[in-house]
Amino acid sequence: MRRRHQPEYGVIPHVWRHPHEQHPLITTNCAILGLALFQTNRGYNFSQSLAFALGAGAGFTFALLLMSSIREHLELSTTPDVVKGAALTLIVAGILSMAFMGFAGLGGSH
Repeated sequence: MRRRHQPEYGVIPHVWRHPHEQHPLITTNCAILGLALFQTNRGYNFSQSLAFALGAGAGFTFALLLMSSIREHLELSTTPDVVKGAALTLIVAGILSMAFMGFAGLGGSH
């Protein structure tokens, strides 16, 4: 029996063998980068940047908690096999994004 060649992964083989464990870290880094780019683009001063960063962090935490609680509730309920898993998660994310878009006009015009 011929043995398959194991590729070299360098000094961090765990990251390459288990990439799904890195998804929360990757998404958080993307959110932080987006926040920094948005603040720079808007030209906020220090106090405005601090308030925006705290508000964005609280909103991101709220959205994650809301999404995880909805997913947990849906896993415990009876749902058709067609929409279980990623399909249902994308449907819920789409509905939540439309709901959060309703808050876009509450701050007034700038």
